[in-house]
Amino acid sequence: INIMVHGSDFKDTAGRTVLLRGINVAGTSKLPINSPNTHTLEGFHDNTRDVSFVGRPFPLSEAPQHFRRLRCWGFNYIRLVITWEAVEHAGPGIYDRKYLEYLTKLVRIAKDFGINV
Repeated sequence: INIMVHGSDFKDTAGRTVLLRGINVAGTSKLPINSPNTHTLEGFHDNTRDVSFVGRPFPLSEAPQHFRRLRCWGFNYIRLVITWEAVEHAGPGIYDRKYLEYLTKLVRIAKDFGINV
């Protein structure tokens, strides 16, 4: 959706007022999908190269169900909460390409349901 500011309103390209209705989508996004625990230090992120955030906040297979529900509730925007650790957990400049691909697919699915990210 292309929007612009007109006075104190957001307008679409047809000049209609757009109401931005958004929600955070996070779940347990700050924790790797394969994290053994979060309540003890023992074993917590011993090997950061082996962690994965693919599937956070939810698996791609569940995305249509969640985005359909959010759209039915009137939401047209989401703030997709991610942590930098999810992108670069293996070290500086070492990006988790699988996670970035997952996020790209998730954003595309949201768009299919009329939800902007």
